[in-house]
Amino acid sequence: MSDKNKFCFICTGNREKVVNSWFTPETTLGMDTENSKPLGTCFCALLNSLEDLKNFKKEFNSNVNNYIISNDFSKSVISVYNKITNISEYFRITRFAFKKCISKINKNISNNDFTSIYVKEINDILKHIIDSIEYAKYDIKEREHKFLIFPTTFIRYNYNKKKFLEIQYTYIVQDIIELLRVSYYQLILNKIYIKQCKYPNCHKYFVSSRGQTRYCENSCPDNQTKTCRSIRKTIDRNTEKQESWEKQFDELEKKLNKIRTRFYDNIHKKSINTKEKEIINNNYIKLKKIVSELKRYIKGNTGNKREYYLKIYAEFLNEVENNLNLSPSVFKIKKPKY
Repeated sequence: MSDKNKFCFICTGNREKVVNSWFTPETTLGMDTENSKPLGTCFCALLNSLEDLKNFKKEFNSNVNNYIISNDFSKSVISVYNKITNISEYFRITRFAFKKCISKINKNISNNDFTSIYVKEINDILKHIIDSIEYAKYDIKEREHKFLIFPTTFIRYNYNKKKFLEIQYTYIVQDIIELLRVSYYQLILNKIYIKQCKYPNCHKYFVSSRGQTRYCENSCPDNQTKTCRSIRKTIDRNTEKQESWEKQFDELEKKLNKIRTRFYDNIHKKSINTKEKEIINNNYIKLKKIVSELKRYIKGNTGNKREYYLKIYAEFLNEVENNLNLSPSVFKIKKPKY
């Protein structure tokens, strides 16, 4: 493949840029002419463009005629290429696939063949891009790192203005999957976390040097003048309110497990007689029945009703725990009123 069909992913420290190696170094993708972008910009931009790309693929197949320009295959293919580069400038790296697509077609094909071949070729390209991004998302989620096979790499050692040694990596990338590989690898190498925003209507991918970061710096979907991170306190308060009952329920589950262990230990004590064993066993059967019923009421209700049953459940377990401490083989479990 000639140099015209290559791009370079270049990074130093926590900065990156993507350049077309055929043009001058200043010709960059999705970034300022002179300055680089924070490491992870390319990777997150591609991941965040996935849904838009899927929607475009559906729209293309539903309205193919809108993308056929006077039965000119070349212009029709370029119209699709321009559309996806509007979704993300990083998709310019796919232009080689579009050029290859154009070169396949005989200029003298019939109109019927034109449409069928055009649709097939475009769908193949879009499917490859979508599959590559899906694969990258899967690799992040499962942390398997199976797709980290590297293209040609050049490494330079430079001293910056402060006389600190810097390592510059330059990767020659030819398609979308290679671009994803090298940008992902640099995030791992620099111990940068790939996060997905927890804001309910956002869920965009972003990078952070802190593992605890939950919200991105993108414009908030519900308030374009603020970022998701800037209003995180409000979100956290609402989330905590929604999840408070779950936290309380989990704590009660821990207490229930301790109570079950106490019942098991008591019933297997050698010092107790048959009658005492029978009382403990009956209590345990009754405990399971009441707990099952209360859990059903807690999970089946919301708001104040849920809080009401949680309170009863907590008081019931406290009473059982106290009685087990005082007289494990004598007390009888009482069903609470609800």
